[in-house]
Amino acid sequence: MSDKPKKFFLDSALEHVPGGFLIYRADNQDEEILYANKTLIRMFDCDTYEEFLEHVHGSFKGIVSPEDLDVIEKEIDVQIQSGFDSFDHIYYHINTKSGDIKYIEDFGHYVVDKEEGPLYYVYLVDSDQKLLTYDVDKVTGLPGPRRLRDYSHKMIRIMSKSMDSSSYAYVYLNILHFKRFIIRYGIKAGEDLVKDVASILKKHFAGNMIARMGDTVFGIFAESSHIEDKIKDLNKTLRQDYMYENVTLKAGVYVIGQEDMTNLDGALDNARRACHELDYSDDIQYKIYDDEMKRSQRIYNYVIDHLDEAIQKG
Repeated sequence: MSDKPKKFFLDSALEHVPGGFLIYRADNQDEEILYANKTLIRMFDCDTYEEFLEHVHGSFKGIVSPEDLDVIEKEIDVQIQSGFDSFDHIYYHINTKSGDIKYIEDFGHYVVDKEEGPLYYVYLVDSDQKLLTYDVDKVTGLPGPRRLRDYSHKMIRIMSKSMDSSSYAYVYLNILHFKRFIIRYGIKAGEDLVKDVASILKKHFAGNMIARMGDTVFGIFAESSHIEDKIKDLNKTLRQDYMYENVTLKAGVYVIGQEDMTNLDGALDNARRACHELDYSDDIQYKIYDDEMKRSQRIYNYVIDHLDEAIQKG
């Protein structure tokens, strides 16, 4: 048995847990930070505890991205008051000192300390780092469809509380004539094309979730503002910077609304339908799922749902 005191192992554990650890006051308006481990400090791209405190203004309010803060603080209160044993589990963005935006999973526990009063003990995980262990496309290094689904569902759960879901959209993007390209240039050139498309998407949709859905298909969960301009720029970059003259990217777009909260998989399917609506022979690069498509889909669904009934009646 080791002769080292328990406090040594406790201090060591807090510094070596596989995630960030934070303690802050729960009973004052400033939500003053009392402790942050090295992992959390590095998560914010800071070198020292002092540098970290300066970046977040010494407060939990400075941990959470300003766009998420109001919603997150309300969500914490709701979960702590109604949850089991004063725990909360939330997701939000942080802004690092270097300017990066990270998506964080937060596990909190509200505790009343005899000496310090009400405190929050919080364990934080970089969601992107956690997800790197599964569903990764081997060619591009991008997430796969499962990670796109998980991430977008978490984001919508946050946005549904702020009633701001319409600020995001799904993009379903397809590389046209890919088989023809491989026949002409070979499999290796086909893989290089897919990698180049992934690089272009990372450039034009920086900060958004991009996934490879299949051989020629990419899915994107992105802010809906300026999304049409971004899609137009994709083909321009493909031709001017990468010199692909006979390759075209087509995209279907579906802007997420409140009615989609219970069926996000259907929302992504609608982006796919919009993409497949495009005429491959013309110059249209994208299509937004609109009311006309919605009406057509309802008619189609009705016919399918009542097909057996119609057959029985002759």
